[in-house]
Amino acid sequence: MVKNLKPRFAPRKERKAYYADINFDLLGKLIENVSSFKLSEAYKKYIFDPLELSHTYLPENENDLIPQIYYMNQIIYRPKLVISCGASGGCITNAHELMIFIKAFFGGKLFNKNIFNSLSTYNKLQISMGPIYYGGGYMQIPLNGVISLFKYRSTRSTLIPFVDLNFGELKNKSVIKEIIIGPKCCVDEEEIKFIFSNYGYSTPIIKNSMSTYC
Repeated sequence: MVKNLKPRFAPRKERKAYYADINFDLLGKLIENVSSFKLSEAYKKYIFDPLELSHTYLPENENDLIPQIYYMNQIIYRPKLVISCGASGGCITNAHELMIFIKAFFGGKLFNKNIFNSLSTYNKLQISMGPIYYGGGYMQIPLNGVISLFKYRSTRSTLIPFVDLNFGELKNKSVIKEIIIGPKCCVDEEEIKFIFSNYGYSTPIIKNSMSTYC
């Protein structure tokens, strides 16, 4: 099927990028061929073990724990889909270990972070991906001042990064369509409505989450 597709543009064409999961799946096959490991073994050797990620893994069969996916109030269970996209997003992890990986990725623990200087060209993706650029192995979303710099708070001896929405920079008064209140969130619906009303923005749809995350 892939061989029958026509290319969007010539390779290395300036200011062109097109996101497709198949690119990552092909890269996964290259990793297996070069390293002589299965992809799960390569991830463990080069990523999971060095970072001591004990709850992160690449599922290989339906007997492995594969969490359900929530879309709105609908539970979706697609284990074969998750297994089939190992290199393009099939890893299972938790929030704590994901943060460890992100810090290692940008901090140089997995590779020389100077590589980002040599991969500093970020090209805009196809229009269906929105205002997203790609380069250096990750997506970049220019926010143009809508979101401030990261701030941190301490919870249970763990630093939690967060960002503040700067409503003053937003032009579209109905830019936020829906807000989901988590089960342990202390903010109630009336407080959210007050914030939006105070800044002159349209009140979004406000729902309570049915999932069990914290």
